[in-house]
Amino acid sequence: CEAELVTALAAGGVPTPVPMAIGDARYLHHRGLWISVFPWVDGAIRAAAEVSPADAAALGHALGTIHQVARPRWPGLGRTGIYQWADVVGRLTTIAAADRPELAPVLAELTAAIAEVDAAAGARAAASHGLIHGDLFRDNVLWQGAQIVAVLDFEQASSGSLVYDAAVAINDWCWTGAALDGARAHALVAAYRAAAPWAPADRAALAVELLAAAIRFTITRLTDVYLRQVDNPDKDYRAFLARVRFWRSPEGAAMSTALADH
Repeated sequence: CEAELVTALAAGGVPTPVPMAIGDARYLHHRGLWISVFPWVDGAIRAAAEVSPADAAALGHALGTIHQVARPRWPGLGRTGIYQWADVVGRLTTIAAADRPELAPVLAELTAAIAEVDAAAGARAAASHGLIHGDLFRDNVLWQGAQIVAVLDFEQASSGSLVYDAAVAINDWCWTGAALDGARAHALVAAYRAAAPWAPADRAALAVELLAAAIRFTITRLTDVYLRQVDNPDKDYRAFLARVRFWRSPEGAAMSTALADH
């Protein structure tokens, strides 16, 4: 369960709050629901433009520590995530059924990108797997100055590719607008690999996982935000579509190779 996971991570040195004990348990049954109560942690969320290479390195180290602490206990703490690749790809049917003419070229672009990811299924399967956070975006990390004081929201933690988890972080922490910050990306990867070294198969999978992560968030923002007409500028699918385009470009391929060989 999540309480067991964050308790184990905190004991292993990950800065994450542990649910408060309620009697002999970590959960309280309230109005037919099981809830947990966490202590308040005072901290701030980094805006995209505020992230420095040092911040990216701190985040990479934290993620590597999460993977190293959790991996010996996986799959005991593992579970299937709600965003499996087949399920994400299946959402294209929902997008097509919406019959939105402006999305026709986007659908074609995503279909082509998905084919590239599917062609590399062997490389994805060969990479290291374990327990992943799955959603380590900037709004799930609290800072006090230069220090991470809380990694939050392990609600979606599941079994998955460790490289994919790093790719999700790179796709959020290392971008400002439509531009990748190479210094941040290199700092994040270097610190991550110092905490959780990559095998050759992990390095080989980085390029496809960077693309897969960009596709995943493009599609879910299309179905959960754009098509539902949710007013949330911070979750505009076009931001992640720009990442899809970048990772498919010669410049993006060169960057992913450089990061894998860092």
